[in-house]
Amino acid sequence: MTTKIYSKKALLFSGLVCIFTKPSRHDKNSLLTGRGETFWRMMHPLTPFNVELRTLQEHVGMHKNTLPQGTKVVLLFDQGACDALLPTPKTLHLNEARGNVYEKDGVIYIPTYSPQNAMDFKNYEYPKIKEVEAEASAEKAKDHGGTQRKNFQFWHYHDLRKAVRILKQGKKKHSTYEIINPAQIGDVVRALHETLLEEEMVLDIETTSNFSLTVMSIGSIQRKKIWTIPFYQYDKSLFYREQEYFMFFSALRRAFKTGRWIAHNSAFDFFVLAWRYRVAPPLHIIDTLIVQHRFHPEPEKSLGHCVSLYLDLPYHKDEGVFEPQNHWQQGQLHSYNAKDVETTALVWEEMKRVVEGDEGMQKSIARGCSFVRPFIQSSLFGIKVDRKALMEERERLDRLYVQFQRVVNILVGYELNINSHPQVKEYLYEFKGFCKEWVKKDAGSKALRKIRATNYVPVIQVILKMRRLAKDRGVLDFAGWGPSGDRFTTVLNPAGTKTMRNSSKALMVFKKKRPLGDGRFHEIEMGWGSNVQNITKSLRRFFVPDKGKVMVNADQAGAEALVVAYLAREGRYRKLFLHGVKPHSFMAMHLFAKEFAGRMSMPMPEFVKAFLTVEVEQLVRHPRWKELAKLIKQSDEWTGKRYYYLGKKTCHASNYGMKQYTFVDSIMDETDGALTLSPREGKRMLDMYHNLFPEISSDFHDGVKIQLERDRTLTNLHGDRRTFSGRIDDALLRDAYSWIPQSTVGVLTNIGIRKVQDLIDRDPDWRDVEFLNNVHDSLLVQCPEDQALNVAKALCKTMAQTFTTPHGEFTMKSEAQIGPNWKEMEDVEV
Repeated sequence: MTTKIYSKKALLFSGLVCIFTKPSRHDKNSLLTGRGETFWRMMHPLTPFNVELRTLQEHVGMHKNTLPQGTKVVLLFDQGACDALLPTPKTLHLNEARGNVYEKDGVIYIPTYSPQNAMDFKNYEYPKIKEVEAEASAEKAKDHGGTQRKNFQFWHYHDLRKAVRILKQGKKKHSTYEIINPAQIGDVVRALHETLLEEEMVLDIETTSNFSLTVMSIGSIQRKKIWTIPFYQYDKSLFYREQEYFMFFSALRRAFKTGRWIAHNSAFDFFVLAWRYRVAPPLHIIDTLIVQHRFHPEPEKSLGHCVSLYLDLPYHKDEGVFEPQNHWQQGQLHSYNAKDVETTALVWEEMKRVVEGDEGMQKSIARGCSFVRPFIQSSLFGIKVDRKALMEERERLDRLYVQFQRVVNILVGYELNINSHPQVKEYLYEFKGFCKEWVKKDAGSKALRKIRATNYVPVIQVILKMRRLAKDRGVLDFAGWGPSGDRFTTVLNPAGTKTMRNSSKALMVFKKKRPLGDGRFHEIEMGWGSNVQNITKSLRRFFVPDKGKVMVNADQAGAEALVVAYLAREGRYRKLFLHGVKPHSFMAMHLFAKEFAGRMSMPMPEFVKAFLTVEVEQLVRHPRWKELAKLIKQSDEWTGKRYYYLGKKTCHASNYGMKQYTFVDSIMDETDGALTLSPREGKRMLDMYHNLFPEISSDFHDGVKIQLERDRTLTNLHGDRRTFSGRIDDALLRDAYSWIPQSTVGVLTNIGIRKVQDLIDRDPDWRDVEFLNNVHDSLLVQCPEDQALNVAKALCKTMAQTFTTPHGEFTMKSEAQIGPNWKEMEDVEV
């Protein structure tokens, strides 16, 4: 059989050789065809005529591993080429090596994804290989975590840009740091005492599994020095004398009050120092993870990914030995820690060059980093929980779950494991004969709701109820924080979402053994506290203030909708806010006019004339408007009716460009199938919204589309920017429509938290106030009861920011509540 030759010699050789692991499925006669070629042609000055293209087979066979004369850069496409040709003594996964720079005999090697593989939405090229698509999480933010396929195109694009830059300008010449490993404690203490205001210091720590320090490295960008301070030998003995560590931490506390401290994923490092070693977080923190989130919120932001993006260095994140067993491994750990500080410093130097002269981005970065300190202090403090009531609720949910399992077994006729999708699928398809397509892939709750919507199957409702119970039970099953274990805590991460809202998760994930009941144990991963956003309103009653205090909450009610009203021209939608009419109530009134007319004992023609055909100014003057508004708000309490909810859902869905199929599915999901709408009914509701408020589509939506087509960049009302990558389709447009309102409100809440923490730190009148939590558009504190009203007023004032848009100016307003726990709170006038 004759081997097809793909190799193409460049006519005007640029110095770039591309070696493909194999031809793509589109490469029938030549390499680099299909969508990969289209993308490549955007990379001026690279063309198919000045780049030499080869397959790995051709390079090894026909070319005998030799490169053309004048080769400067070799791009290795996909894992096979990386394994065969990467000049490194160890084998690296492509996700680790990708984008990093390796040099041999004066030639630069850069591994990356092949153009076609980067363009594909699925793993078409290597279907038998399980690819890593785990998103880089906060726990792995210092590692070179997995890369999601949706971001392959982003990283491939920047790898090509790096290759072009090196062809034209050569490798970057990075700063050289003097690494003192190990450093003398006295020298480090003197350096810390000499730390000047605004001096940029870099820090990184390594810990044991119980979060005790093993080694810390500190670097000075101005002095170009890095000091490595070991804490323990591999045999668990102290590296230095105990007294020397006291001197070191004393100097570190002082330095934290002066210099600008830089770290990657600083929430971990500074939290450990505050928690285990009583060193309060620095006053001025720069987190390169947050900086990268401000630049590119969509792709991965681990230190490994940042190194591959900004630096021309090899991969080093696999060099650490975190449980050393001898002197050599101990030295490896210390060197790895120092290298993390060096690369963090170099990444920050490159980031500063990127934002040089960009005042808006500089402010955005400073704002984002200013949230770290109050979030760390919030995690340290936590929220008190009513342990007795919590345990009783756990037991109640457990008993209820068992009872429901008995009901399922009776209905089915045998013992059915509701968490086993194969068993549930077998019952629904094999025994009940439902459409296989609905449960083909799984028997998840969404599939069950679809069946329930059009069929009477009692067991489905019981299964859905059990899954809801299990979710609530899981939320309550957290490790208690604090000396008594009676506090709930969480990690608030300002770089955790694309919308600049905070993500949250359990604090400091650790491994714990749980008994199996037969003398054996199994190891699980868990952390203190949990994701605060999973706590439903019904479960908030278990979260209480400390003795002698009450809880105060400030909530930006309807804030996102208000932002939307000023992103469009002045029309009926904005008039609702100017006259104090809730858009949700207004929408529900129009959607279900017949039902409300009946409840008010008004003939339909009279109801239409009085409420539906008048302008907003006349509506609020009607003598029965307040009665109707109250009736609409109470409609969710009517048996089997959720009119206010549907009005609210229609507003949100329409503002963010949701289509009818997604709309009806989301309602079904949120109500566990209790509310089911046909796509036709969903379309009627969405169309009515846009008929009532045409300015939303014609101004707001069209304005976002025009901006995306212009430069793919949107700016929220604080000046924060986001560049959207990927194909412009319905999903991306929904993301874009929601981004400005959600990010504006999320950032404003974080600004409020920072201001509250400043008051707590500096104002004696606030010394008994503690910031407890944040959920997107609200912030929660506790304080003595006699201060509650003043604190509530201050909280609302912190978020009363005035924004200017091309369509007008408005001031954000907040509502305040005070109560004995997080659920039972009453509105107060502020």
